[in-house]
Amino acid sequence: MNNIAITIPCDSTDAWVVAAYDDDLDNIENYEDPWRTIIAKKKYYHGIRVRGEKKNVLTYAIFSNMVAERWNEVTQKCISAMKLDQEVKRILLNENK
Repeated sequence: MNNIAITIPCDSTDAWVVAAYDDDLDNIENYEDPWRTIIAKKKYYHGIRVRGEKKNVLTYAIFSNMVAERWNEVTQKCISAMKLDQEVKRILLNENK
């Protein structure tokens, strides 16, 4: 795997977090600003301390574990995650030929 850069659409990561944690929400990518309207609405989001409007690396590091663990569910709920997943798989399959 030479010269491959995988980029994550930063506008989508908040929707992916919600998709990983909230089974009861659909059309997550249609929500305007999921960070503000869902994740940071209260001090805690699923037991994880969220410091208001301010996003930080530590909070995302904690959220990323659940996103990775529930990646299949995230790709089912978020088109952007599904597209990224398909593109990465396509690139990796082509690299291994």
